[in-house]
Amino acid sequence: MLQHRQEGTPDMAESFSFENISDERIARQVLACVVPPEDEITGDLLRKHSAVETIRLALSDEPLPRVDRAKTLLWRRRFDIADRDEIRESFIRGVEAGCGVLIPGDKDWPTVLSEVEPSPPYALWAKGDTSLLRLRTPGRIAFLGTDTPSEYGTWWASTVADELSGEGLHVVAVGGKGIPADAVQAALDGGGKPLVIAPHPLDAPDDELLPMYEAISEQGLLLSECPPGIAPRRDAVEKSHRIATGISGTTLVVETSDDAAPMAAARRAHAVGADVFAVPGDVRREHLGANTLIAEQTADLVSDAEDIFGIVHIKINIDLFGPERRPTERSTARPVLSR
Repeated sequence: MLQHRQEGTPDMAESFSFENISDERIARQVLACVVPPEDEITGDLLRKHSAVETIRLALSDEPLPRVDRAKTLLWRRRFDIADRDEIRESFIRGVEAGCGVLIPGDKDWPTVLSEVEPSPPYALWAKGDTSLLRLRTPGRIAFLGTDTPSEYGTWWASTVADELSGEGLHVVAVGGKGIPADAVQAALDGGGKPLVIAPHPLDAPDDELLPMYEAISEQGLLLSECPPGIAPRRDAVEKSHRIATGISGTTLVVETSDDAAPMAAARRAHAVGADVFAVPGDVRREHLGANTLIAEQTADLVSDAEDIFGIVHIKINIDLFGPERRPTERSTARPVLSR
């Protein structure tokens, strides 16, 4: 069930102005339109103040604590030059696209996103069943990989995603082609409920991906931190990967190059203690990132779904019963979770 659908009509959205913002949900949507998610000043302010207060400070002449004058002026300049008509249009397009908007404090907001590095999203636009975000993190598996996979990579991702979904686990992926799309399609075909992070506004998907996105919003959940009607930033794919791994208990890398976004995402997941698996690739091909992750001990080698089931089963037991009930040996039993 979609929570926090954008209320109102395009006519109501026309009344928007920075100066009269008093709603936290609206304020966070505005911030997403004006400043990048990794903005240090905005992030620091949001850790101490509401988004409404952050915008008030942006429009004021008050000095910012521990921020020098030059940086403060540059930060406020973003709000001075922001295209307010474009922001109004973003609200209109969000309403017309039927998007919901999640913000911190909402029942369905994943609290784990507060720890995402380098910074959590200001808001998430959503289409689909946002209650899927309430499920325990160990039950979500992030599939990362190239958009030009080999036949083997496609087969592996599809087969394992189908098996994991069949046991009630949830495939998480960044929207696009290749390995992520193969995993998501397999989950959909098997009746699973995948969660997909789109690296672009939800009102403007690639025509080729539109049928899949429609199926995801009907059967699973489609998310984006990109405001409707606003051109995505150049690093939107990388930023979407941090969300995908951030809401997942396990990260799985299937074919990727050494300098691709999945590599950075896998290393971040490993750094915060998440389980990272990688499928060894053909040394004759260019996509050897998974091999690199295994060699540097960032990821454990995985050959099939059974390797993942054991780890996830242990993590779910710990989540349910606490660390004092931690199994002494790796279990081979498959967890069965409610879909």
